[in-house]
Amino acid sequence: MAKVFLSAGHGGNDPGASAYGLVEKTINLNIMLACRNVLMAHNITVVCSRVTDENDPVSQEVREANASGADLAVSFHTNAGGGDGSESYYHPTSEKGKKLAQLCEKHTQALGQNSRGVKTKDLAFPRDTRMTAVLCECAFVDNDKDNDIVDTLEEQQAFGIAYAEAILEYLDIKYTGTNNPVAPPQKPTQAPQNIKIKEDGILGKNSNEETQRHYGTFVDGVISRQPLCNKKYFIYIDARYWEFVKNYGEGSPVVKAWQRDLKNRGFYHGEIDGLMGPKMIIALQQFLSMLGLYVGKIDAYLGEKCGRGWQKYLNTH
Repeated sequence: MAKVFLSAGHGGNDPGASAYGLVEKTINLNIMLACRNVLMAHNITVVCSRVTDENDPVSQEVREANASGADLAVSFHTNAGGGDGSESYYHPTSEKGKKLAQLCEKHTQALGQNSRGVKTKDLAFPRDTRMTAVLCECAFVDNDKDNDIVDTLEEQQAFGIAYAEAILEYLDIKYTGTNNPVAPPQKPTQAPQNIKIKEDGILGKNSNEETQRHYGTFVDGVISRQPLCNKKYFIYIDARYWEFVKNYGEGSPVVKAWQRDLKNRGFYHGEIDGLMGPKMIIALQQFLSMLGLYVGKIDAYLGEKCGRGWQKYLNTH
């Protein structure tokens, strides 16, 4: 299954370009969310740099992209400087990046936008990410004529769909449309094709290893650096492979990826801190319940039913 990393440029106390009442960080986020939802509707795993208005420097985006294990990465921006049209950047040494950039321009032109073409530049995002990557500028926010094509939510979502079509064409996946580019799509439960772990509800070494593989983090079967005070919420695990300590520091890398995934899907609303506590367990229960993989109380306790639901999810994705 393909995996794509999406970045919404700027955010938080960095608004990016602004003019005529339009703010770049908001445009970028709306484009990215629409793109994400179309890709998810086509069974592509998507990891996002942010899904709300929060600080998101490019150095963090690059780290997250490289940790995600994605096959390709796209960063969305809105231009300034008085020009007109869209343009897409790729790293000079990447022929695959050039192909993806060309497809991005092809599909924005289909919206009626003028294309300034594909370009190379020593930009941090396409340079420092370890996968095929491009940075797309959809329009010039400070051009009173050019910004007419991107000054409403519907138009921004249309750009997101266009970029999703470009990504799908690059991946040789047929675009089948989407009924709702705003609401996160629900992935259907799939029949198991290759059982990877035993579905016994006990999250131990094998389940933890498969979770780590799923999110592209270091695989050792241990969920490390969890707060000792949260241990009471884990009632059906193999404690040999969960590390509960007083001094937990930055938490677990795989839990951070897990939190980010649940946050991107709209279920987790806490910090990306690597600490698995009641908020994250509730988000996991809600996510699995939505997929029909968990039938039980949304109670913040990781029990047998929740563990088995997560195992079923891992076995089908």
